Amino acid sequence: MPDIRFAATSFGIKTRIAPMSAALGPAMLARLPDTNSVRNHNHQLLLDAIEPLGFDGFRTPPGTQLVWFEFIIRHRDPDVDIKRMVGILQKLGCRVGVPRYPLLHQQPFFAEGHWKAIGRYPENQQLPDMTGASFPKTESANGSLIRLPNFTHPDAAPLVAQYAEAFQHAVGQL
Repeated sequence: MPDIRFAATSFGIKTRIAPMSAALGPAMLARLPDTNSVRNHNHQLLLDAIEPLGFDGFRTPPGTQLVWFEFIIRHRDPDVDIKRMVGILQKLGCRVGVPRYPLLHQQPFFAEGHWKAIGRYPENQQLPDMTGASFPKTESANGSLIRLPNFTHPDAAPLVAQYAEAFQHAVGQL
């Protein structure tokens, strides 16, 4: 499957819904408001515990509702070694990591110029060459992120407290 490299941008892969997903979708959507409420509560518990340690969550502006795809936080200090922090947290049993997708400009679809072929641009249109493009501020900001699990279980408060304790321990080791 040579086009699997484009999966993160959805180019070159099957994007129609699978029959099982179509069957499960209505039941899952019916539970979504409750699931989101529990998830938001659990994430807020953890954010309240780790914000004093230098971490920020992505909070919603007033009048909006947050729906989590992934629970991602960032450290305010650009000099903190996030990969080392993640390693310490993993040794403590936390399911954490760095963001799992390359940045958009690093995706093969863009980095190799494939976007030009499907854009239907006029022949005389000057298009930028994205080969080897670098966006240092974006890359630096991405390097300050930590990906956590979504805490969707109603009884997750003890687990969230363990994560908070692990973060406190990890910050102390840096």
